[in-house]
This record gives sequence, C-alpha cells and structure tokens, in this order.
Amino acid sequence: MSRTVQWIIIAIILVFVGGIVYKQNVAAPVPQHEITAGVLSPSEQEIETALENGDSIWILFRSTTCVPCVEMQQIFDELKPEYEGKVRFIEVDVNDRANINLLQEYKLQYIPTSYIHDGQGNISYHNVGVIPLDELTAELDRVVTQ
Repeated sequence: MSRTVQWIIIAIILVFVGGIVYKQNVAAPVPQHEITAGVLSPSEQEIETALENGDSIWILFRSTTCVPCVEMQQIFDELKPEYEGKVRFIEVDVNDRANINLLQEYKLQYIPTSYIHDGQGNISYHNVGVIPLDELTAELDRVVTQ
C-alpha cells in the first residue's frame, strides 16, 4: 500500500472519529418550546397583566430596522402621553427571541403589525403596516369610551 493511500485512510478515520466526538460532546439544540415553557417575556407579562386588569391595550409588533416600523414607533411615541392611563401601549420587538411565543400566538407574518384590545380583552382592531394617525386615534378613542 502506498504512502498516499495510508494518509488518505488515516484522514478518513480522523474525520470519522472527530465526527463521533463532536456529536457526543456538543449538546443537541434544545427545542424552543422547552426553553420558553412557563417563562413569560417582559412583553408577555405586560400583556397578561393588562388583560387581567381589564385595560385597553395597543400592541405594536415592530423592529428597529424596518422603515415602516420606525414610522409607527414615532406615532406610538407621539400618542402614548395623550392616552396615558386610558390605553396601555406595549411594544414587542420581533427580533428579540424572548418574544417568540407572542409572535406565534398572534400568527405574526409582517411588520409593523398593530393589535388593539378593548377592556374585555377582545381584539377590536388589527392592522398590518403604517396606520394613518386619524384612523388610529379613532380606534383608540373607541376602546377608551367602551
């Protein structure tokens, strides 16, 4: 057997043994549902508390990197003081892995996405994209007066 063939066989054996060692020593990824089971993200906790208290809520699912999300964030920040004590404003960063359960619960596909819950916990408004200010204030006023 030639020297080259011997080196090839040794290389194959080393790769094979290395693969076995790697597989045994590197933990398989833990499924996401096991990581988050029973653990609520801060956003989930805030939503749960608001629903338990019978508060009206505006939930804004957004990212800091998409232009429409930034525009909605500005509207969100502008309206928040006006509705202080009347509507709870909750931001959910879709890039934060802690919020994966919320993204699944609300079946989120696009951002920005807004949900407005009335005081009974019912979704009274849902929109994907930028919402005109007058339409948004009308929806918020509607849940405040209920």
